Amino acid sequence: MNWFDAVDLLSFIKQWGKLFMISFIAATVHMYMSGKEYAFFHHLMGVLVAVLAAYIATALCKWQNIDEDLTTGFVAICAYTAPHILDGINRLVQQLSQNPKGAILMLLKLKR
Repeated sequence: MNWFDAVDLLSFIKQWGKLFMISFIAATVHMYMSGKEYAFFHHLMGVLVAVLAAYIATALCKWQNIDEDLTTGFVAICAYTAPHILDGINRLVQQLSQNPKGAILMLLKLKR
């Protein structure tokens, strides 16, 4: 490991530190403005999922060579909807886990 690797590692740590600091601030503001009784960790994970969705949407737009104007809207929509979609999937799994036999019977009725 030479000096340049240490500088790159230091800048990497600074970038991730800034990301987590912004995530903590955003989760704090969201928790303060929200009337829901969720823990801080729930809000923090929502922010981190939104940031991850934004990165994935940006990579997808670069891969598909989508115009810059469309990329901004696509990233915003993905970042906004990702925590809500995951929350919905979580609620669906909780409902299915409470009564798996009823869920299977309901799916079998729908197939007919």
